[in-house]
Amino acid sequence: MSEGRLYRCSWKRIPTGYRVWLEADPSIAAEHADFEEADELLYERIMEATGDGENQHQYVPPPPDPAGAGGRGRLWLLGQEGDVTMSHEPPYFEGGLCDECVMPLGPRTSLPLEVSALKGQGNAASVRFLGAALGVGPSLTIVSERLLETFTESERAGFEWRPVTGASPRRAFFELVPKIPTTPYILPAGPGLVAERCETCGFTWSPYYQTFGGPDDSVSESDLPQPPRTLIAVDKWPHATLAVTEARWRKLVGKPSLRGIKGSPIPIIAADAVGQPAKFIPRSRAKRSW
Repeated sequence: MSEGRLYRCSWKRIPTGYRVWLEADPSIAAEHADFEEADELLYERIMEATGDGENQHQYVPPPPDPAGAGGRGRLWLLGQEGDVTMSHEPPYFEGGLCDECVMPLGPRTSLPLEVSALKGQGNAASVRFLGAALGVGPSLTIVSERLLETFTESERAGFEWRPVTGASPRRAFFELVPKIPTTPYILPAGPGLVAERCETCGFTWSPYYQTFGGPDDSVSESDLPQPPRTLIAVDKWPHATLAVTEARWRKLVGKPSLRGIKGSPIPIIAADAVGQPAKFIPRSRAKRSW
């Protein structure tokens, strides 16, 4: 059976949270207190039953708004399941790298990106420095020509798509460089909201809660591009990842070009619900092998 199929699903509230199921076979179902966790469990049930390890879900009725009462809809992150590496030695960034946190001190140079080979048949990957610890330094995004062709001309116009070498001997890959401002991650107001900041270059990472169990990353309606766009980059450059509107996701889901890409919902919350980090925490010196 082919992978990446779109499955029609349904859901309802139950005393313990949510129940979700496959409409074609309601016995393939899952329950959890959190809807997104229930959906993830359903993904596993469908994979066990059909062998489709990239199954996608379309819910009828539409799933509940993850942002609750302050919600303004959602985006869908085109999450990459593949990783490749690049060397830190070529001048990929103007001004070089911060000696403390290994983040770029300037924009991308015109030097084409050369990366290690991508394993599997995925259509997107994140590019990190070879030898850098997990989460250290930039995480650039590359996409295959197959995925790039899925986007409309107006969607592609929001980015510069630079050819990449080394990712695959048979497929062309392109690095995305945003032309429009990226949309940062934010979090709703809450206790223990902090953000890390490098004391050397001033780079600030996305805020987070010091205690577990808080809301997931969101975006603010005030940070979304105007006029509205169906394809944007989420998170601060150079960590930006592609995201699409909910309506656009429904048209894309299940297409072969999304092989190796898993959509993840990102709540859009009202501007007055956005929390400001209560304090900044100094980022300790990053670990790398070079």
